[in-house]
Amino acid sequence: MEKDTLDKAVDDLFAEFAKHDPTVFVPLVVNDMIRLAPRDRRTVFVLRRSLQAGWIPPALGHGLLVQVGDSPEEHVKWLIRELQSPNTARRIEAIRALSTCGAAARDAVPYLEKIMRASRAPPEDYKRAYNWSFPMPEHVHAYYAIKAITNALESQKRER
Repeated sequence: MEKDTLDKAVDDLFAEFAKHDPTVFVPLVVNDMIRLAPRDRRTVFVLRRSLQAGWIPPALGHGLLVQVGDSPEEHVKWLIRELQSPNTARRIEAIRALSTCGAAARDAVPYLEKIMRASRAPPEDYKRAYNWSFPMPEHVHAYYAIKAITNALESQKRER
């Protein structure tokens, strides 16, 4: 896509925010916004506002802010704290968000490893096919998050 065309698409996307209910619109367009304009100051503004207003799930907001270049420390610490939640769904959301944070989530690896150890799952559990009727358990999410984080760390080392 040509730069002018992309710039116009991004401008049009942000112009739509004023026309729609953000509680509905933001969750629908957040992935497109990240894909089209990850470093646009408006993207960071919308994500911060979305997090404050509750337009998107908190774990998703923290993970996306790391992806768009916001200072990761605060967000990764928040996600690590969520790993201690008694609510399984919240823990899984935090794990999934950490897996998108790349190398910035390196401090989360020991916590994710702890989740895996606590499950005492057999090795074949990590190779199973999961679907809607047989959802992926928390420890498998942790396994894949660790892989994503360590791959990002290795890639970072190669680039140096």
